[in-house]
Amino acid sequence: MHRIGTTYYVELDQPDRALDAFARLVKNYPDSTYAPQDQILVAEIYRSQRQFAKALAEYYRFLHLFPENTHAPEVWHNMVTCLFDVGQYAAMRTQAEDLRKKFPSTEYAGDCVFWIGESYYLEKKYQPAIAMFQEYLKKFPNGIMAYKSWLSLARSLEEDDQLQEAIKVYQELQARYPNDKIIQARLASASKRYQDRFGPDKQKP
Repeated sequence: MHRIGTTYYVELDQPDRALDAFARLVKNYPDSTYAPQDQILVAEIYRSQRQFAKALAEYYRFLHLFPENTHAPEVWHNMVTCLFDVGQYAAMRTQAEDLRKKFPSTEYAGDCVFWIGESYYLEKKYQPAIAMFQEYLKKFPNGIMAYKSWLSLARSLEEDDQLQEAIKVYQELQARYPNDKIIQARLASASKRYQDRFGPDKQKP
């Protein structure tokens, strides 16, 4: 059943038939070594089809069926990002905090700090967003979300009208990534806002 599902999914690009095969394996052979993997694939297929409610239900099903599986932290993280994608920010933060408590030493716990910050930013709650990005950069300065956290920190400071602080962060980022067009554009925009607000006779940051 697993091989049938994999063939449909990988080789024939027929996700609906793959979904049926994976789901039947999990239902009929829950003790199979393939069952946890196939349950994740069921959720991922639904997510790729933007059926987010079904994807979340299948992630929850995985945690119910295989709570001690080594992929559990990954599935928790997938739920966090799935909730983020559909804009359920309060539920996402609850899930993220639960993940941080349950799996504190995993890379996914660190990523959750970033996603919590992003959710606050999108809700225009800039102070808690800034705090989360700063926490990530303090704890995970070389983490996979470090670049995004730096950029989101500067962006949050800018939107919170802390223009001097935002410009300082953009300048530091420009020194690190001198060819990054996004950083160059954000720095130019923040600098213009600062000059427009305070006038050319004010001291630049």
